[in-house]
Amino acid sequence: MTSALQEQFATNVYYDRTFDRDAAKILPGEYYFTGKDMLIVTVLGSCVAACIRDRVTGVGGMNHFMLPDGGNDADSPVS
Repeated sequence: MTSALQEQFATNVYYDRTFDRDAAKILPGEYYFTGKDMLIVTVLGSCVAACIRDRVTGVGGMNHFMLPDGGNDADSPVS
């Protein structure tokens, strides 16, 4: 299970001076999880983010769901 902790995905990891912490900014379609004391941030528009944390192990994460593309068909039942 330790190999799963190493599996993380975020393209922008940086140091946030305001909060005095390392931070990972996730973009649409990305995810990040860690057991470190750090921030995970994103910006939402029409997308959805899910944040989960396990208090016992100290592992937490976030994913940024992208909504599916409904296409350009105005008569499509999917909008």
